[in-house]
Amino acid sequence: MAQSPIDAILSDVAANNSSIKSTCEVTVNGLKENWVDVTDTYIANPRFEKNSNQGWTFYANAGSTACSFETMEFWNGTFNIYQTLEVPNGKYRLSAQAFYRTTSHEAGYNAYNNGTENITVYLYANQNTQPVASIYSDHLSSQGPGAYYIPKYDEYYPNSMESGAHYFEQGFYQNSVITEVTDGMLTIGLINEKFVSNNWCMFDNFKLEYCGEIVPATSIAL
Repeated sequence: MAQSPIDAILSDVAANNSSIKSTCEVTVNGLKENWVDVTDTYIANPRFEKNSNQGWTFYANAGSTACSFETMEFWNGTFNIYQTLEVPNGKYRLSAQAFYRTTSHEAGYNAYNNGTENITVYLYANQNTQPVASIYSDHLSSQGPGAYYIPKYDEYYPNSMESGAHYFEQGFYQNSVITEVTDGMLTIGLINEKFVSNNWCMFDNFKLEYCGEIVPATSIAL
């Protein structure tokens, strides 16, 4: 029987006594988890290249459904965008850059500051979900293309797909969720089932990692 891509990676590591370049987490029992990047093996078009959403299935009732600046957005509505993947059983971490604005900028910013902001967009991997970052959780102090300015605090926030792409390039709005696959099927995506006027979600750069073999951690390199 042919090896899966993940089994092939781990077999090669064992045969050559080499190490996997990965993000590592140290658990409370002193063991190290190796996260192997399998994005391009399993996710179709994870970065919306050439302004295409090919490979993704989505249902939306929104004022705008657009791909531009090699990102994607839903504005003023509800949506569900996803892919269902056939993968080996095991532990996976799904990540994506994404932000959500709950309503217009002025009202949304006030809600964020007074603690009443309601994030209803979720990054999901099978049954596991994580609310995505608020658009106000990151900002720049200099004006980017098409940004929204808060004079009182001298802060700039995305206000167009061009400005959103610029903020993603800075590494902002990171989100992740972990799930365990037991039946060989993994559905990943973003969903918002609550409509609020002028709500806005923008996203890009999906990443899928598999938790590789667990080995004793003898040292931690930063």
